[in-house]
Amino acid sequence: MKNTHRCPKCQHDRILYIANVADRYGEHLNSDASVPMKIAHYTKDVGKVLGFALTRSERAGELEAGVCPRCGYTELYVKQPADIIVDGVNVRELVATPK
Repeated sequence: MKNTHRCPKCQHDRILYIANVADRYGEHLNSDASVPMKIAHYTKDVGKVLGFALTRSERAGELEAGVCPRCGYTELYVKQPADIIVDGVNVRELVATPK
C-alpha cells in the first residue's frame, strides 16, 4: 500500500497518506498542537543513585499511515524502526524457528 498506492483489500488506486498519526490533541486548553503516536514504550536505564537503579520511560516508533478512502482499510508504518530499543519486557524480539 505504501509503495504501490493501491489498497490490498479492495484494489482502489488512491490512498490517503497520513504523515503524522496523532496520539492526542490539545495538551493545553485551546491548543491545536498534537502529540505524535509512537508504537513502542520501554524502560531505559539512566544510572544509579545510592545503589538504586534509575530508569526512565521512553517512547519510540513514530507512526505514519495509509488509508483507503473507499473501504477504510488502514496500514500503519513506523518511520524509524531502528529507534525502537528491545528492553525484553515491553519490547521483545521474536525470531522465527527454522523449518
